[in-house]
Amino acid sequence: MADKVKGITIEFRGDTTELSKAINKVRNEAKEFDKELSYIDKSLKFNPKNVDLLRQKIAVLSDATKAGEKNIAEMKKALEKMKADGISETSAEYRELQREIIKAENKQKSYNAELKKLEAATSSLG
Repeated sequence: MADKVKGITIEFRGDTTELSKAINKVRNEAKEFDKELSYIDKSLKFNPKNVDLLRQKIAVLSDATKAGEKNIAEMKKALEKMKADGISETSAEYRELQREIIKAENKQKSYNAELKKLEAATSSLG
């Protein structure tokens, strides 16, 4: 879907990049966090109260939420830049970026909820 985004250049993490590359970078970063969380979850199935694994999961979720907040802020800046540059809110590029922001915000909410739950659970384990 990001392949349709063409001709827009934005400032993203200090690099001038096409919007599609920037969105793919955010997607790939999220996939890496998801992959690591999946590995931890598989290990936790065999030993759900393993404090080391729970701490690892908390660390990964913390990193994911920090990265997610930064990515959402950058995507929102890109959206504002698109508005300022006169790109129509009905354009495919604009709508795609809006969808990516919504998707990232939902994932962020999920990570935050899981992080709070884990922190509460591990505080009782010691």
